[in-house]
Amino acid sequence: MDLFKKIGVDLPRDSMSWEEVFELAKRFPTDGEKDKRIYGLTTDSYMTLENFIQMIGSGQDLKALSADSTQLNVNTDSWRKVFQMTIDAAKSGAYYVPKEEDRNMQMTTMEDMYKEDLFIMGRSAMTFSYNYEVNSIIQAKEQLKSVTPVNWDIVTAPVDPNNRNQSSYFNLSNTFSVNASSPNLRASWEFVKYINSEAFAKLKSKSSNGYLRSWTAYNADQDGRKMEPFYKLEPKANTNDEYTKAPANFFGLLANVIKTG
Repeated sequence: MDLFKKIGVDLPRDSMSWEEVFELAKRFPTDGEKDKRIYGLTTDSYMTLENFIQMIGSGQDLKALSADSTQLNVNTDSWRKVFQMTIDAAKSGAYYVPKEEDRNMQMTTMEDMYKEDLFIMGRSAMTFSYNYEVNSIIQAKEQLKSVTPVNWDIVTAPVDPNNRNQSSYFNLSNTFSVNASSPNLRASWEFVKYINSEAFAKLKSKSSNGYLRSWTAYNADQDGRKMEPFYKLEPKANTNDEYTKAPANFFGLLANVIKTG
């Protein structure tokens, strides 16, 4: 947040489109030495440019394949817009694209990992990440005594400009089920019932492990910030079944085409 105040740029807001995020990122200076300069936007270090393009397109319900999965379907105005705005942001220097050697860098300690996170180090105005980034920010604040803690806050993930109330960047973890042939059906169901109960949510809220809970009342503030933005948007139904229909290596090959193209 301090970088926005320093440059005099409006803070991000909920339900921005990717185009709006990129335009905001471009308002930050792009000069300076590689190891010291500020970036408008970063993502996780594993995110390649081609992966980022696919992710943005998928979030807008764009399909890379035809309906019968026999033809490539990226030669459309919608896909061209995604390609153009993402590549333009990278070329301008507003969006930081990690080089392959940076992504493959061996990090032996958590401190090494935190120091490679430009947002944590105060060198990125915005970052796109999942809720575990919050835990990393807090832990880095405790471990990196020589680094000024980043002044941060959260808004919702970018949205499809044609549907600003829903998000595709949503997933569930730690779901529980019972084997139909279990000899202890009743006890198993009682366990599942308890795991999903308010009482268990209240108990788990006392430990900070970076997870978000379906019982939103028991998601404690983190570092004085509310976790509400993670819940503001409705989850969009995932109708994109391309990954199950396409050949196993298709999207890897597509990524290579994007990379070399």
